[in-house]
Parts: sequence; structure tokens; C-alpha cells
Amino acid sequence: MKKWYIYSTKQGTTKKCGEYIKEKEDELILHNIKTGEPKVTKGDSVIVATSFYIGKPNKKISEYIKNNQELIKACNSTLLVCGTVEEDNKDILEKSFQDNLTLFDHVVLGGHAFDLKQLNFMEKQIIKKVANVTENQDHIKYENLDKIMEQISG
Repeated sequence: MKKWYIYSTKQGTTKKCGEYIKEKEDELILHNIKTGEPKVTKGDSVIVATSFYIGKPNKKISEYIKNNQELIKACNSTLLVCGTVEEDNKDILEKSFQDNLTLFDHVVLGGHAFDLKQLNFMEKQIIKKVANVTENQDHIKYENLDKIMEQISG
């Protein structure tokens, strides 16, 4: 039985979360979905990590979930959402993921980070205006990442 962390990243937050978890769980296989499909089998533990921008999950991760519904249900699975979604507005996830949230045993909010050097000019302007962010910020919820460790190890 393998332990997978499947992600796609634009600014590096989902990758950073995966690296944090891997420090504590050496057997974890980090897999960027942009490199192709991972070789997950039934019974594996799977963390699917997605960024969440403007009310939408990452497109490649959404496609992976849609194309692997039965496999996700057959695994010990966790969906990790990295973005500005908070507990009190989780309903936006239900709308964005539709029925796919129920595929996962756990849904965890990973927080967010802004690394302005990873953004293009327009993205920086939007972040500055909408989120009032003028410098790099790290609001990753490490305590929630630690909970994932318990879920995949148990």
C-alpha cells in the first residue's frame, strides 16, 4: 500500500504543503499531475491537493478527480484545498466540486500563501486590489496538514 500526494501548483502552495507532509511521512510519494497520471491502486492512501482561485479548483486536478472517481472511493482519500476558503464559507466548495466532495473520506482546508514573485503583472495587480496584499504572506494551516498525517497513517 502506497501513500500518494497528488497536486498541481501555480504559485507553489500545494507543493509546499506536500513537502511539509513528506518531511514527516518519508514514504509519501509527491506527484505533480502535470507530469502524467500517478500509478495509484485500490487501497492506497491518496491526498489530492488543489489550489482554489476565484471559486474554482485547479483544472488538471478537477479532471483527475472526474476521471478517477471509483479509484478515489476505493482509497483512503483526502482532498486538500489550498486557498482563502474558510470553515464558514465551505459551501463554495460544494458548489465547485458538485458531487465529487463525497468521493473523499476527508476534506481539509490547507490555508493559503501569496508569493508575489510567482505572479505575472496582472495577477499581482488583482491580488493587490482584491486581497489587499502588497507583500508575500504565508497563512498555511500547518495544524490541518498534521491532521492529514494522522488520517493517512491510521
